[in-house]
Amino acid sequence: GITEHIEELIAKAKAGEITISEAANLAIHEEMLRDPTTTMQAEDLQAGSSYGIPGMTQQTYGSMRASDEIISEGHFIGKGIGEAMNGYRPIIELMNTNFGIYGMAEIASAGNTYLQSGGQFKLPITILGAGGTAPDQALGAEHSQPLHAYIMGIPGLKIGAAAS
Repeated sequence: GITEHIEELIAKAKAGEITISEAANLAIHEEMLRDPTTTMQAEDLQAGSSYGIPGMTQQTYGSMRASDEIISEGHFIGKGIGEAMNGYRPIIELMNTNFGIYGMAEIASAGNTYLQSGGQFKLPITILGAGGTAPDQALGAEHSQPLHAYIMGIPGLKIGAAAS
């Protein structure tokens, strides 16, 4: 169950053996357990997505809080922004972050809405996923572009990158 899954991830973290994907999965579960307004959206969610980042979310929290999305990143980024404007804290996992370019208008709108409203619209939205290259992955150019390079000039966004 979820308790055992979380305990296993915490043990791996304490031993210094947790992967970035596992650490993201642990953080997602911690937030979803802590705050019932936190939601999860990803493609292939029932299977845990390609990299396991949202693993066990739909099975644990149900399809209303953890929705399995169609392959249309602009759609579910926009859906997440709507949720954030209405009091929810969506986490959106892009299977490969460079597909976020299909949601660029929505991502720019999120940053601009926060600034143009003088902070009245707080948009607590997190977008994450795999990006860049790895020695053991043959993702090709169409799956290896990190999204942060595209969005770092958009005002109102906070951008972070994981590292080991």
